Amino acid sequence: MGFKASDIVVCYCGRLVVEKNPDKYIEVMKALEKKGFGDKVKGVVIGDGPLLEVMRSSFDSNYVKCTGWLEPPELAVAYASSDLFLFPSGCETFGNVTLEACASGLPVIVEVRF
Repeated sequence: MGFKASDIVVCYCGRLVVEKNPDKYIEVMKALEKKGFGDKVKGVVIGDGPLLEVMRSSFDSNYVKCTGWLEPPELAVAYASSDLFLFPSGCETFGNVTLEACASGLPVIVEVRF
């Protein structure tokens, strides 16, 4: 995807719909960039849905790549090429993508609501 080995890649994977809170991913990545981490922290958004173009237009493509839907072989490479997994949806009972990320050895950051 054009990232350097020294880049820290934050991954989002899932349907790009409002209820999965992809806007939180946008907030986090923009905050990291604003704080001066944009030269080290990069992002990859994997998935498709009504908000794909919103995600694409929210970032410089050198900073966050939006892949659209990936088939399993490419999906495995994307997970393995990432450093952190961000799961911003606080309304799901279980996100299968978190299990996939964990199986790929990624630390997973999730939203928790009590």
